[in-house]
Amino acid sequence: MTEPNMEFTVEERAAIADHAANARLELGIDKLKTGEAPPPATEQAPKFVTAAEVNMKAGLAALKEAGLDPAVLDEVAAGKPVTAEERLAVENWQRHALQDKDWIRKLFDGDPNAKKQLLCASIVLSSEIR
Repeated sequence: MTEPNMEFTVEERAAIADHAANARLELGIDKLKTGEAPPPATEQAPKFVTAAEVNMKAGLAALKEAGLDPAVLDEVAAGKPVTAEERLAVENWQRHALQDKDWIRKLFDGDPNAKKQLLCASIVLSSEIR
């Protein structure tokens, strides 16, 4: 996966300043056909994407690819905190799993369930506590 270029070209900056051009960008219109009128300007400020939004979208895509449930993805996107009990349970699970040679072997052999378990543990351990 490549990271998107967060810098704007001179043409993109000019287009953002030009509401008609910005409307074309929003609609995905690269060039107007001969005699075609531009779409009406919305007079709305252009939508900028922040680095945090790009990172969240990429992170959620990776979690989805790993097979996490859509409900879990929604909780991650919302930044839902976990309870202290949930965090403690995951800390205990992780401590035991990282001492289990069979589980470690599965993880290093690329077992999708082991990877998913560790990924879920990482999500809980990096979440805020309610």
